[in-house]
Amino acid sequence: IFVDSDVKTSPEEIQANAWAADFLIPPDQLATFLRTKLLTCATISRFAQQLAIAPGIIVGRLQHDDHLTFAQCGQLKRRIGWHEGLPIEKPAVS
Repeated sequence: IFVDSDVKTSPEEIQANAWAADFLIPPDQLATFLRTKLLTCATISRFAQQLAIAPGIIVGRLQHDDHLTFAQCGQLKRRIGWHEGLPIEKPAVS
């Protein structure tokens, strides 16, 4: 999960973010996936299914790491909000 922010983060926060990114998408599996050079919504969805995570997590990582533009595969991402302390899915922004 990536949150855009202008706030400078501590070394501990940077380390925690890297750990979480690698926990969700193991670096060796990501490297193998990237070597295929087939970054389509369909291949991302299949890769997500193999990892048992939401495809939007992979899209966010690929966008963050500059493998995809922010216009690519955005339909695989889901917006989540909170209502009364519980997560809810919000309508996608077009």
